Amino acid sequence: MAELRWGAATDPGKVRAENEDTFVAEPKVFAVADGMGGHQAGEVASALAASILRERLGNGAASETAAAAAISEANEAIYGAARANSAHTGMGTTVTALAILHAEPGALDGAAEERLVLLNVGDSRTYRYRLGRMQRVTVDHSYVQELVATGHITDEEARTHPRRNIVTRALGIEPTVRSDVWSLPIVRGDRFVLCSDGLVDEVPDHEIADLVGSVADPQVLAEQLVAMANRHGGRDNITVVVVDVLSGDDPPDPTDEIAFDPAWAEGIEEPTKWADDPDLPTEATAVAAVAAVAAVAAVAEATATATAVAIDTVDASTAPVSAVDHDPGNDMPATAALELGDMASSTAVYPAVSPAAPPAPAAPAPPSKRKRRRLTIGTFVFVFVLAVIATITLTLVAVHARSGYFVGFNGDTVVVYKGQRTSLLWFEPTVDAVSTKTRQDLDQTMIDVIDSKPIFSSPEEAAKFIANEVTPTTTVQSTTTTTASSPASNPDTAAVTTTSVAGP
Repeated sequence: MAELRWGAATDPGKVRAENEDTFVAEPKVFAVADGMGGHQAGEVASALAASILRERLGNGAASETAAAAAISEANEAIYGAARANSAHTGMGTTVTALAILHAEPGALDGAAEERLVLLNVGDSRTYRYRLGRMQRVTVDHSYVQELVATGHITDEEARTHPRRNIVTRALGIEPTVRSDVWSLPIVRGDRFVLCSDGLVDEVPDHEIADLVGSVADPQVLAEQLVAMANRHGGRDNITVVVVDVLSGDDPPDPTDEIAFDPAWAEGIEEPTKWADDPDLPTEATAVAAVAAVAAVAAVAEATATATAVAIDTVDASTAPVSAVDHDPGNDMPATAALELGDMASSTAVYPAVSPAAPPAPAAPAPPSKRKRRRLTIGTFVFVFVLAVIATITLTLVAVHARSGYFVGFNGDTVVVYKGQRTSLLWFEPTVDAVSTKTRQDLDQTMIDVIDSKPIFSSPEEAAKFIANEVTPTTTVQSTTTTTASSPASNPDTAAVTTTSVAGP
């Protein structure tokens, strides 16, 4: 049985009051879940994911397929909980998890020895530190990672990109989700660092690596990494789990290239390998996937900037999943319907390793296949255009629905509302300010005025109206005197003079 030592630490950071991260650190399963969603829904989602992973993988996983099934079960549970409780609508969580794999004959790796299984959905990360070198094992499911993969921005630019919080996969957002799965040997001396984006968005990889290589105790290391993120700004929740392998296979030669073995989910065809690196997908597969994204990356970036909405990506073998705005300032995830290629996101090497020699030219595809590809691209462009139109339309509707102010009753209290007087789609007016005046304080004339919901261009004008015009009812005594008209007046008309005198 593998002998492991571990440590874990979490902190809400220096900006956010609540901590929506949850971690698992137990003998056979380790995980970091970074929740998202307003009204503490993110905390609910991450805790639910952690609970299911602890229950399903706490005694070790039987196979990669069983481990991936635990992720799917967590996704279904979060999705169902969100639909059952309107306060949790749209909640989700990223997750990265490491578990002991008791491989059985016939498992995906074809071996019976004990191994590690690594799972990932979203932009929480797992790094492996070996022989003085640290490499990222997981690949972020995020918009900026796609820009990095297509060469539009660098890794350093991705850390400060305005769209860095948009994730393209997360648990609980869609009924199904595909997780990335790796099967790793248990190698003595390996150190794994699992963390939420609250660490990596604040601290560059090289600084993380320096600390990981200099602190021996995993618990002390976890605490120091959290403290380092806080010193760099601490703008998000920070969670770190460190796992040290104390016994296992002998470490490889220090000159050997560190590579990772992607394990493919059941029913998904494993791509052909490059000859010089058996752990990477085919170059043709990677180039085709990158080219598909590169063709629309510039347009997608402009659309995201103009409309401030998330960009959706889909895996070629699964149903579309929504892009989720993981910005801690947002209560709800934003979704759109742009379909891009998956970019071979199960490629588990960071940074990417280029092949030593270019591959042989591919044989021309049969005409029928070329025709099908043109149809596929045409369908993609059509869906993309529809998605952009729908996104812009929805944005305009939202802006209109949230514009303007009016005065009305909230129950019996006079308040200032922000938005339109009638709801538009699911956009309802919201209370912007509350006065001390109530329906019981007003006469019927003023009540009718308030019931008509008078409109104002600013909250200041609305407040001024309430202060100066919405006055309490005043008791009045009236004396009426009727005087006959003079002879010069029309004899059929009487002049009526009414005098009102304030009562005592």
